[in-house]
Amino acid sequence: MLKRTLWILGLFLALPLQAAPLPVLVWDQYFDEAPWANFLNLPDSGRLGNTFAFDPEYQAPDSGKNKTNIHGLKVAFTLLYGLPEVVVHRAHDGFLPWQGARTCSLTEDAHIQVALAKAGYPAIPNCRAAAIEGVRKLSNFLREKGIRVVNISHGSYYSRYRDASLPGLQQQYPKVALADLEKYIYQNFLALGEVVEGLFAENQDVVFVLAAGNYGVQVNQKLQTSWGAGEVPLPTRYGSYAGIYENVIATAASYDGKKLSDTSNFGADVVDFAKFVGEQNPDVFMTPETPYLHNGRMVAQDFFTGTSAAAAETSRLYARAILQETGRLVLTPRFLKHFSQQVATRLPDLRGKVVSAGLLEDTVFLAELAKLSQADVDRIGSAD
Repeated sequence: MLKRTLWILGLFLALPLQAAPLPVLVWDQYFDEAPWANFLNLPDSGRLGNTFAFDPEYQAPDSGKNKTNIHGLKVAFTLLYGLPEVVVHRAHDGFLPWQGARTCSLTEDAHIQVALAKAGYPAIPNCRAAAIEGVRKLSNFLREKGIRVVNISHGSYYSRYRDASLPGLQQQYPKVALADLEKYIYQNFLALGEVVEGLFAENQDVVFVLAAGNYGVQVNQKLQTSWGAGEVPLPTRYGSYAGIYENVIATAASYDGKKLSDTSNFGADVVDFAKFVGEQNPDVFMTPETPYLHNGRMVAQDFFTGTSAAAAETSRLYARAILQETGRLVLTPRFLKHFSQQVATRLPDLRGKVVSAGLLEDTVFLAELAKLSQADVDRIGSAD
């Protein structure tokens, strides 16, 4: 009996271990699932999980009514495709009780309220406390689900935010000086980053992968103000924090694997590396060939490009690495950031554009990772 029991136990131990599901999170503006209904159960792929604080009535500030946008689902399926162990949870922008500078204010600066009062307008409601609470709840969601990787393909640039906000504010408050409105927009943009910064600070065991943005500008360059403050930092939404936090990674995009795309943001002290995305790279994610509706037209194939795709491909690489090394190595966010910079392929045209001066390639990353011991991982992860 004992021999039979040991024999059965030996067979059980010889079976390959089933990898535990790896939960990741995609935070995005749009998750229009209808065009993707046929792709929700692709073979050999992961699955969609829960949606955090989804508000079906939410409209992103620049989305337009009834706009069909599959950006969030493209990010999600980049992470799901070919990784059956991955579960993608989603956080919709609607979890922040803020839909733009016209609807409520995140800044604690009183100058805009004073300007409004002088012109005879009511105060803009303040929603900073509610937004901070939304971030706190999302932090709890990350811990509850055991999420290790968060993709934030939000590369919005201040100038675009200003251009989208200013006309409406001028129409709503025609008696308020332009300089006061521009100062308010800038402070509100910074305040949004400050609120979300709490998410990075409170979750040091989570790696946040951010898109650098698609405006072809340098992150954190200077803006000459119209309100007499001289030059001030000109950030991207969230991406600037990659230069502050070791668990935040910002990615640029390359369309030829040699230099940055013309539209990719860059920053030698902020953006960590570039990723090769677009139709010239046969290895990147492409939607299935089944036609679907996108912005009112039928599309058969669609390459996912830009820094959003670069971030998604990086998140997918980190998910693959964590799954591959589970039980052998413990990969911290700090290690992933430093190791990615270390193994990125140096390219002349990326020097002075990204921190690593290089292109992060999946095959190189995984091959070099396989050579490491936990002692190596700890050493790289603790390096300054």
